[in-house]
Amino acid sequence: MTTSAELPKPTSTALRQRAEAQLKKQADCNKIISTEDSARKMLNELQVHQNELEIQNEELHQAQRAELKSSQRYNELFEHAPIGYFAIEPSGFINHVNLQGASLLSIEPASLVGQEFLNYVTAQHKDIFKRFLTAIFKGEGTQSCEIAVQIGRRTLWLSIVANIGVTGTNCLTSMIDITERKQSKKRLQKSENHFRLMFEKRAEELGIVNIELDVQNKLKDKRADELILANEEKGKRADELALANIELAFQNTEKDKRADELILANEEKGKRADELALANVELDVQNK
Repeated sequence: MTTSAELPKPTSTALRQRAEAQLKKQADCNKIISTEDSARKMLNELQVHQNELEIQNEELHQAQRAELKSSQRYNELFEHAPIGYFAIEPSGFINHVNLQGASLLSIEPASLVGQEFLNYVTAQHKDIFKRFLTAIFKGEGTQSCEIAVQIGRRTLWLSIVANIGVTGTNCLTSMIDITERKQSKKRLQKSENHFRLMFEKRAEELGIVNIELDVQNKLKDKRADELILANEEKGKRADELALANIELAFQNTEKDKRADELILANEEKGKRADELALANVELDVQNK
C-alpha cells in the first residue's frame, strides 16, 4: 500500500522563472555588474541553472520528507493497529502482516510472510475460506466470515472482514479474535440445552403426576359413588328392617291376641267339660 504524497512537478518555464527571480534577488544584493554581455549572459545562465538545481534539490528533499512522514504514518496505522491486518494474494499466500496479526497466530511476522493462510485453517472451515477469498477477487465487494484456525494445540475463532486492494493484487483483510465470544456462546447454548432438558423432564414428570392424580381422582370419585350407593343401600335396608320390625311387632300382637283367645277357648272348654261332667253325674243319679 502506497500512501506517499506526490508533489506537483513545476514546468520548465515555471522553474526557470523561479530561478531567474531568485537570481535577480541575488544580483540586487551582491551588485553584480558585468561589462561584457557574453560573460554576463553565460554567468546568468550558469546561475539560473544552479538555482534550478537548488530548487529541484529542495523539492526533492520536501518530497523525501513527505514520503518519510507518510511512511511513518503508514507504519503507525498498519503495523501498530490494535487489530490484525493481512495482505493475502489470490493464491492464498500471505504477502504482508502487521504485528497484531502475527500476534493472533503467535508466529513472527517474518515467518508468516510467504506462508499459505489456508494451512492454519481447520479442515471444516477450509472450503468457507476458499469461497470467501474467491468472492473477494471476483470483485463482489466487502466480504466477511467466521472461521477457526489451528495453532499448535490451540484452536482460535477469527472474525474476518476483507476487500480487494487498489491494485487488485491483494486481499486486504482485518482479523479479530472472537474465541471468547464463541466459547461464551457455546457455554450459553449448553446451559440453555441443560435447562431445556430439565424443563422437558420436569414437564414429563408433571405430566405423569397429573395422570396419576387424574387416576386417583377417578378412583376417589368411583369410591364416593360406591359409598353413596352403599349408604343408599343401607338406608333402604334400614327401611326394610324397620318395616320388618313393624310387621313382626304386629305378628307378635296377633299372636298374643290369638293366645288370649285360645286361653279363653280353653277356659270355655274346661267350663263346658265341667258342666258335662256334672250333667253326667246328674244323669247317672237319675238312672239309679
